[in-house]
Amino acid sequence: MPLILVVDDTAAMRLLIKFILERAGYSVVVAASGQEALTHYQNHADIKLIISDLAMPGMDGLTLLENLPADNKAPFLIVTASGQEVDKQRANDLGAAGIITKPFSSQGLTETVSNLLST
Repeated sequence: MPLILVVDDTAAMRLLIKFILERAGYSVVVAASGQEALTHYQNHADIKLIISDLAMPGMDGLTLLENLPADNKAPFLIVTASGQEVDKQRANDLGAAGIITKPFSSQGLTETVSNLLST
């Protein structure tokens, strides 16, 4: 089962995404910050997908994406409450695989994850 790293500074959102993905059959590890996510990434070579909140204190989602090793093969999916085009453009420029806007449906999240993992 593919391992997914979920990064969000809000505990309720981390747990919600974890619950949805585990119910869909995925293995999930969670991080409360960008720095914690980098540590998990270094310790879990088998991470197949990273899902990160955009707005977090300290290291935001885009900064996390910038700080991943250059040889990162895991697609990076951003989850955000912001619908601003500048954020979407910067995410695309940095190589994000996609953006999901909050609120999202369980089905929409699992379909997006399935599509990203099948490519």
